[in-house]
Amino acid sequence: MPASHAVCFITGVFEVANAQLSRWLRWQQKCFLEIAGITGLPEPRIDLPALFRAIVESADDAITSTDLRETITSWNRAAERLYGYSATEVIGKSNRMIIPTDRYAEEDEIVRRVRGGEGVQHFETVRIRKNGSQVDVAITASAVRDDSGSVVGVSKIARDISLRKDSERNGARLAAIVESSDDAIVGKDLNASLRRGIPPRSECSATRNVRPWGSRFA
Repeated sequence: MPASHAVCFITGVFEVANAQLSRWLRWQQKCFLEIAGITGLPEPRIDLPALFRAIVESADDAITSTDLRETITSWNRAAERLYGYSATEVIGKSNRMIIPTDRYAEEDEIVRRVRGGEGVQHFETVRIRKNGSQVDVAITASAVRDDSGSVVGVSKIARDISLRKDSERNGARLAAIVESSDDAIVGKDLNASLRRGIPPRSECSATRNVRPWGSRFA
């Protein structure tokens, strides 16, 4: 990625996904200028692009970028951990290598929206790791622009949401088991009030003995 594009990419990432950090950096630069004006000391020299790059590399979320042909142009350490590929393995290759074929239409829509200036926030989807396993992620995508403001690529932040999705699937599976049980299942709170009651499947139509929620249960 050209240096000018890299600066635009990193700035865009933090304007979209970490606006608070971007504001803090601008505030910090303003403070340096004010201190320099009061003390007469020279303004501290801060390489903001280098600072942004260091933050991207140390981020917990996978941060990547592609050009408009969907060729990968950057790949941080968190992306290496999430997907299993090193940066040298993927840079210059198609971004489709980590996308399931049945999700290609989603990717087309993400690129279309970014090129149109919309951006994408926390879009939940699936990606493929190097070992072939799938991982649930939430994607935030924004445009990479050149100095003239033209869109030249797409930057993405991917957050691993596997634990939450696994918990949701396990909860749904447990609920299905409970609902289809042949045994009556009840639950009560610490005050012995009925909070959940499911009759046996064979007696689902018989309601005369079902207690109302909140009634005392011995």
